[in-house]
Amino acid sequence: AAGDNVYIGAGTYRENVLMITSGSTGNVISFIGDIEGEETGDCGFVIITAHDSETSAPARNDCLDPNGQSFITWKNIAFIGGIQRPIDDNSVTANSYEQFIIDNCHISVTDRDRDAVFLSYATGASPSTTGLRLRKCTIFGNVVISIETNNTANIPVDGRIENCLIIAQKDLRAIWIDSSGSKTSNVSDILIDNNTVIGAYASVYI
Repeated sequence: AAGDNVYIGAGTYRENVLMITSGSTGNVISFIGDIEGEETGDCGFVIITAHDSETSAPARNDCLDPNGQSFITWKNIAFIGGIQRPIDDNSVTANSYEQFIIDNCHISVTDRDRDAVFLSYATGASPSTTGLRLRKCTIFGNVVISIETNNTANIPVDGRIENCLIIAQKDLRAIWIDSSGSKTSNVSDILIDNNTVIGAYASVYI
């Protein structure tokens, strides 16, 4: 529920998480990997994986589907694998990702040709407070931010990708702002700041 802190004990969780509930202003829902065991008594890595075993192919499309929700924090979690992507949002609504934070997480593909993160603003919606924060993450694979250019006005979304280490294959774009549509107005105000990129043929592709 809005305002809850959910502490997740150490372990490997072989499942898909579909977000269906948002928090609210001042009442963010936080999912926190309790890697020190201070809250759950279980210290160690917290892993959500799309694989049913360490040697099998992915069994699920993704580990986390944000589903356009807002006022959510994910922190100290490893997201591993996916038929599509470890973090994959294909919602078609006009998303703002208001105060949607992915912080200090490890996000890794297990297929070199897959994206690690796919978030879709569609035509976008401006947050009343702050927008998406993807920060201090280690990402094996590339990051795709999907937007549409069929707007009648620019939509500032206050998105931030900052202080991440992104290790991408040499034939991939590390951060791809993927736009579709034909009009001149667009989703805007996405800041890419202080990231380290290794291996990609383009650090940022717009």
